[in-house]
Amino acid sequence: MVESSAASEDMKDFSAERWLGFAKKIAESKDAIDVDAWVSFLFESTNLFKKMGSAMSMAFSGMSDKHNNNDSNKYINKL
Repeated sequence: MVESSAASEDMKDFSAERWLGFAKKIAESKDAIDVDAWVSFLFESTNLFKKMGSAMSMAFSGMSDKHNNNDSNKYINKL
């Protein structure tokens, strides 16, 4: 299957509509799952995990910075 560059660029970002569409298509045919729909669902799921990973990284970056600062303050206070 050959995809256009516009379609491949579009698949790089997570789309909830696409993810739900693939999930519904898989759920409709439980006995004979369409391989293309399954692979597309997994690909879209990895896009979701990438998006979630970026968000979690930003959410916890402040905590790790504070932790590192507190550790260095403990060593300075002991001197």
